[in-house]
Amino acid sequence: MVDVTDHELVTERFGINADFRKGRTHDGFDFRAPLGSPLYAGADGVVATRDTWRGAGNVLVIRRPNGQTMTYYHLSSFGPGTEVGKEVKAGQMIGLAGGTSAKSTGSAAYASYAPHLHFIYAVPNAGQQRIANFSQHASRLRSVNPGQLPRDFTGNARPQAVGVGYKTDPAPFFCKAYPFKDKSLDAILGADTKEQHQIVFGNVPPGGSPPDGAIAPAEAAAGNMQLLLAQQAGQPIEDFLSDTDGYGALPGPPLGAYETLSVNEMLATEAARRFQSADWNNELTRVTSRALYVDFVRAQGVSNHLSEAIYRKKQRVEALLAVLTSQRLAHVRQETGAARERAVRGDAVRSIE
Repeated sequence: MVDVTDHELVTERFGINADFRKGRTHDGFDFRAPLGSPLYAGADGVVATRDTWRGAGNVLVIRRPNGQTMTYYHLSSFGPGTEVGKEVKAGQMIGLAGGTSAKSTGSAAYASYAPHLHFIYAVPNAGQQRIANFSQHASRLRSVNPGQLPRDFTGNARPQAVGVGYKTDPAPFFCKAYPFKDKSLDAILGADTKEQHQIVFGNVPPGGSPPDGAIAPAEAAAGNMQLLLAQQAGQPIEDFLSDTDGYGALPGPPLGAYETLSVNEMLATEAARRFQSADWNNELTRVTSRALYVDFVRAQGVSNHLSEAIYRKKQRVEALLAVLTSQRLAHVRQETGAARERAVRGDAVRSIE
């Protein structure tokens, strides 16, 4: 393996991260990057997105000529020449590492995570067939109105997610292997990025999920990794992971918890979990009844949150209408006040006379 610098150590794996027993997935690799470390473009491309996203902080998305994208999260600042539409070259400094998150989409970033680089690699159109199939058949579902879903599910990207694409394991696209800083899982899941990819997808464990062609989504990686860990522990997966670990249920949001997401991000996450996951059908065959109930309660909670958000928006609309009505009636109040004053003066004059 080619020598790597200290900054090239991977602190969190693709698929599962440090809290892998919590039913969470990790859609990229986290690299060790002290605050202010320079970050460089991994390949030539064009800046597709430069923004601040909730949970991800300052984000830069670079689209390669082949349509594949490289996404960088938690930047402390952007480098020169990284405006949307600008061309960048491999090795060009594109920003400084940080630990930024964001209170809301588009808000000013603030320090939330320990400084590191969360790197995502994605390909175009890998999920388009699932999107098309869902859009064609969703009219038969009484519980979902496709018109209420983000534009991801009509073939277009949300404004905040322009250019990200369909996330996959970056390892096959790297020119070299990067070792993991935490060595506790090396013997089971591999000591570096390429070795992990080969172990997880080269010989899929019984009950696991093969990659979707050349694409290896985080959900499939997480499921296979949990199966491998269960095998190593000498336990069936049902015993190795409890219902509360989320095994068989769809994973939660890759970054943060639902309380950190906006209403629109909740809706997008729930839609993606059920209609775009490459591993959803496979997971359904292994899920326990309790895990289904857990997933149902989570969905119901999101529904309640959305209902409350709609109610709050209606309140604001009604308040605005009340202000508008008040402003429109201002002249009526003035005329009424003037008429009252004339009547009072008239009464006073008549009394004196």
